[in-house]
Amino acid sequence: MAFAVLAVTSTAALAENGTGFYLGGGAGYAGQRASCEGYNCDTSHANLKLLGGYQITPNIAVEGSYGSLGKITFRGTDLSIKTDGFTAAVLGMFPVSKEVDLFGKLGMYASKTKVNITIPRMIEAATYHSNGLLVGFGAQYKFTANLIGRVEYERLGRAVRVADSRGDINLLTASVLYQF
Repeated sequence: MAFAVLAVTSTAALAENGTGFYLGGGAGYAGQRASCEGYNCDTSHANLKLLGGYQITPNIAVEGSYGSLGKITFRGTDLSIKTDGFTAAVLGMFPVSKEVDLFGKLGMYASKTKVNITIPRMIEAATYHSNGLLVGFGAQYKFTANLIGRVEYERLGRAVRVADSRGDINLLTASVLYQF
């Protein structure tokens, strides 16, 4: 019982000084730089992600996420390309006020691009993996000591991979975080 009381009070103290674990989710725009080259295609710009991290100090955090990074469907064909991936990054935080922080983000991503081709009585699929550098920046607003709203831009260079072709992904995401 004493351990539970100690854990709750220390978590509350960490949240008060802006450090501790956090979890969240976000949605936004995923801009894939992929060419349809003569095809009429639809690009899904939906970006959904789950994230978690640890605010080490008021100025440094580490964070990981998993998300859907967009989909391209070629009209008039049964061809689609979908990308998702994991990220790991370090955030440098700059407090502007008690409620507002600006941040820069630097890390790595690992993405998976799945290509599906449906031919009558047969489905062909190929999966391509890629990894590389993640850079980003953003701002967050502390509504309470535990509830945070965030807007950020992230660039995953060469994250869409199909055979030997690669394309970049630009993400613009709004997220809600809960800091423990």
